[in-house]
Amino acid sequence: MTQHFWLSNVRNDTIGGLVSALVAIPLAMGFGMFAFVSLGDEYFANGALAGLGAALVVGLASVLLSDKTSIVYAPRVNSTFFIGALLYGLVHSDVEALRSASLSLTLVVFFSIILLGGAFQVLFGLIRLGTLIKLAPHPVMAGFQNTAALLLFLIRIGNICGFDKSTKFTTALAHLDQARPLSVLVAVVTFVAMWNSRKLLPKVPPLIVGLAIGTGFYYALSALGLGHALGPVIGTTRNAELKPTMFQHFADLAHSGTVFELWPTILGGGLALAVIASIDALLCAKLVTQPGDPKLDGDPLLVRLGVGNMLAACFGGITTGINIGASLTSRTFGSRTPLSVLVNAAAIAVTITALFPIVTQTPRVVLSAVIMVVAIQHFDPWSIQLVKRIASGPAVQRPHLVLDFLVVLVVAVLSIVLNIALAVFLGIAIAVALFVVRMSRSIIRRQYRCDAIRSRKSRNAHEAETLERVGKTIQVMELQGALFFGTGDRLTDEIAAATVQDTRCLILDLRRVTEIDSTGARILLEISADLSRKGSRLLLALANHFWRVRQDSEGAGLQGCRSCHRMGRGRSAPRRIPRA
Repeated sequence: MTQHFWLSNVRNDTIGGLVSALVAIPLAMGFGMFAFVSLGDEYFANGALAGLGAALVVGLASVLLSDKTSIVYAPRVNSTFFIGALLYGLVHSDVEALRSASLSLTLVVFFSIILLGGAFQVLFGLIRLGTLIKLAPHPVMAGFQNTAALLLFLIRIGNICGFDKSTKFTTALAHLDQARPLSVLVAVVTFVAMWNSRKLLPKVPPLIVGLAIGTGFYYALSALGLGHALGPVIGTTRNAELKPTMFQHFADLAHSGTVFELWPTILGGGLALAVIASIDALLCAKLVTQPGDPKLDGDPLLVRLGVGNMLAACFGGITTGINIGASLTSRTFGSRTPLSVLVNAAAIAVTITALFPIVTQTPRVVLSAVIMVVAIQHFDPWSIQLVKRIASGPAVQRPHLVLDFLVVLVVAVLSIVLNIALAVFLGIAIAVALFVVRMSRSIIRRQYRCDAIRSRKSRNAHEAETLERVGKTIQVMELQGALFFGTGDRLTDEIAAATVQDTRCLILDLRRVTEIDSTGARILLEISADLSRKGSRLLLALANHFWRVRQDSEGAGLQGCRSCHRMGRGRSAPRRIPRA
């Protein structure tokens, strides 16, 4: 049965695996270089290898751990930004053990964080935190993602300008007058070709189109004798300080006296990296799942990725996640089984072992222009819509929207000016605090007496006269949001204040209530009991019907209250009351 599954789609899986490798390889190299950019140009080749090696190891590990999908794995924007900023912080750290340490020790700490991040991912999956992690505040991830995309774009400016050495984007912006015009032209051609590739070659992945046209244009100009006016290629020079395997170095760090001084940095960085990589992986899993596919279980996915990232760290690789573009490309060409992932991994392995001297002749300006397009595509669309809603949305919603936008900005600023791991935890803490504040606010949308406001329902003369006479004793409260322990007590207090006036009936309109938990249901029962002692009664309005809360013995009233929230379904449904 398993053999038949693996061999059921050999031709399409092979083609899909090869084409997806053409998409994944440049991204893995580009993101690896970005992660190592703080070390200088002499580590560009090391960074490219770190990205390729991680994609290879994680892909193989996922298949060996029983991944039955054709999902392709490669480094991701968010996690690469985090580890790139983290390495920069380690290189420029004020911690004595790092400030006086060699670069070799800094790299061991760096890969230890990646290793521990993978271990935390495995732990998240084993204790089934996949669902909970997906509930992480979106403004936090939006701020982080937008910062990653922006810096990924800006850091490429030096390569676009054709500078011979890796240059900070601030320095590059200050020396735009020294940019090489032909290098900028190559970047523009590459950018435009990739951006409009769907119109030019709709069946070819845009990244491949951009790379092919940009590289061809670069070498055509070089053949015309204009190579001196263009920027450099990636280059094959590798620094010997970064070893192919890290096993021995991890052991040396564990037995050194500095590990106790460095463990807060390693532990905090590993946990923050695991949170970011896990959220990103779970979101990507939803995006690559096609209609009709079986639902992808997030917990086994985290275990597979965690094991893969731990192995990648041991071989000098960076954190890896789900590559959306390569995965969708693989599916487009008919891939359905893990065979396509193995073909993809084989292509990456051939690139590392045999083709690396060739692929490192890719012009930096071309790869940078391609990564710039990817960066623009990774700006969070929810953030853009948020700005539009603040500008043109209803005034009543503006304060909430502005608070979300402030969280996005705070996380973005903290990610740049503070410790990157601290920024993640502070952002989550701020978002949770705002959530608690919002949830503790009153859920009463509107309240009134029925002598002041009436419905448009047509009534006969007797009904109209009765409503005119007793309307002022009927209190209506329209609720919205969630009724739970955080909002229930305040609702009780507001009902007590509103029913000080003579009240024969209190109507709670629940049509805009999104959720009622067990505590909220118990509070409704308590409100009903309190009103009954005062000679009043409680009615609940749902979908144009009214329901009376009924007190049953041995907790049946609680079930009745839940049932009334579900339109009266269930064995203890409250008795329906005709409309007045």
